[in-house]
Amino acid sequence: MAWRLSVVQVRGRRRFDGPDTMAHMTVQTWLDGQVDRALSRQRAQAETAKLMATFASALSGALVGTAFQVHGRSPNTVDLVSLALMVLAGILTVGVLLSDRLREVDHERILTQGVSAALTQEEQLVALRTAALAALSLNDDVVKRMRALMLTQLLAALGATMLSAASLGWIG
Repeated sequence: MAWRLSVVQVRGRRRFDGPDTMAHMTVQTWLDGQVDRALSRQRAQAETAKLMATFASALSGALVGTAFQVHGRSPNTVDLVSLALMVLAGILTVGVLLSDRLREVDHERILTQGVSAALTQEEQLVALRTAALAALSLNDDVVKRMRALMLTQLLAALGATMLSAASLGWIG
């Protein structure tokens, strides 16, 4: 009894049918799925870094602003240091937002070049896989850079927040 691997689209996800599905899955099919998952994970990490940096800056800004309102026209040294840290956190937040340079595979360009160069379908598939793996590798560096910027930004925002809370007498 010969079974053929069939791929069924179920709610946006692929489901493989047939006995011993993993044995029938080719290395290329697995690699395609793995690359897609890795690229999605990298995109999620970049979006999370941007969200955390923005949220930390907003919270820090609210507390520093509150400290300045409470102390009026005579801010103390702690308030000025917390303001400097908040400005640094704001600059780093912009850095996190601008450093999101994740590369996406340009499928249209590769397919168009494949048609103009009269490549076979298999050669086009190899070119697409190569481009996806290259994007995955380049994106690792971008995500690491974003993570480092975000952690530095979080430290600056946390410092500004803690100093402002201390200045307000919330922590002693």
